Amino acid sequence: PVLSSVRFQFERKALAYKHTHILLSLSKEGTIQNIDVLKGRHCVFMMHVHLVFVTKYRRARFSADQLGFLKDIFESVCKDFNAELVEMNGERDHVHLLVNYPPIVSVSKLVNSLKGVSSRMIRK
Repeated sequence: PVLSSVRFQFERKALAYKHTHILLSLSKEGTIQNIDVLKGRHCVFMMHVHLVFVTKYRRARFSADQLGFLKDIFESVCKDFNAELVEMNGERDHVHLLVNYPPIVSVSKLVNSLKGVSSRMIRK
């Protein structure tokens, strides 16, 4: 009886652990708010993946213009997979991506498409 009267609220607090973010915290408030959780037909999810794409032999190939062009390409590919490119950052020899994706998308197919499309478009 005592436990049933206590209501918990999930607050947004990010706990970083190996590039994944866990957004759970308990408090004694009555409602749920400020959670970036997506809903499907039969599930509730929040799946992020941190990807790092490296050039061959770590050679410095990307310019600032190419990084901007790559961001546009990555956003359009993610949109095709119903995923969201949350953040992108890069340097001359590698690119970091943080992608929020639905559970029906396999990470291997997403990575395959991101690398393939971006490689073809950069070579044009």
